[in-house]
Amino acid sequence: MTLLTDIFGESNVVRSTIENGDTTHAPSGDTIFHALEEKVSTSLTINGLPLTSNININVDTSISITASEALEAGDIVNIYDYQGTKCRKAFAATSGKEASGFVLSLVDTGSLASIYSIGIDTQVSGLTIGQQYLSSTIPGKCTSIPPSGVGVVSQKVGFATSATSLTFQRETPIVLAS
Repeated sequence: MTLLTDIFGESNVVRSTIENGDTTHAPSGDTIFHALEEKVSTSLTINGLPLTSNININVDTSISITASEALEAGDIVNIYDYQGTKCRKAFAATSGKEASGFVLSLVDTGSLASIYSIGIDTQVSGLTIGQQYLSSTIPGKCTSIPPSGVGVVSQKVGFATSATSLTFQRETPIVLAS
């Protein structure tokens, strides 16, 4: 079996255990050959944690943009261009304020916001595990209730993996006609 080196570096180890109990370890990127024709089970660990563990990965994929209004930690935000690139709370009641990402910390008006376009928003609460969430008609928030009304934006923004974690997955916004 051959595994490609991943973004987590050399501390990752592939462990293959042959049914008779022999264990082989190799850094990611190496090839492990098994001469035995017995049943082989393979597991991947990241920094010592089995891949099956519940782990949150928020790779720093943020961009810094000036906030045109105060933002709360966990807010879903819209990136737009008005005398330069700015961000504000996403707002499903208005076309043009579609969700672009989220923030993990409080941001004052005029300050730089770190906006994540992928990852897990851990600054939300009251979510239902497994539920899909959409941009809300409450600025900066998400909801599980689909919007209605002419000109309102329907846009999935992710799903809940816990009551306080939204896996952000922005989908194409749709402006409702009726």
